[in-house]
Amino acid sequence: MAEKTEALTAILEDIQDQAGLVTDQIHAEVQQLQDEEIHFFTESLHKETGHYEEKEISRHGGGYPLFRGRPAGKERPGGEA
Repeated sequence: MAEKTEALTAILEDIQDQAGLVTDQIHAEVQQLQDEEIHFFTESLHKETGHYEEKEISRHGGGYPLFRGRPAGKERPGGEA
């Protein structure tokens, strides 16, 4: 009877070890997929931001409205250059 109990205990431990390996692999794959998805969205955001910046720069004639029309060296109101 003791041999049977030891055999069953060994089988259960093996099953738990195998289940742990499978669970760890699944967690690793889920993490990899999340990292890839975050990377994809980050790259897409950078591209979209770049397109938006190009559009805004071309819309304002290559400069921002704050600086457009003020010759170099001219002071702003209040005495700032």
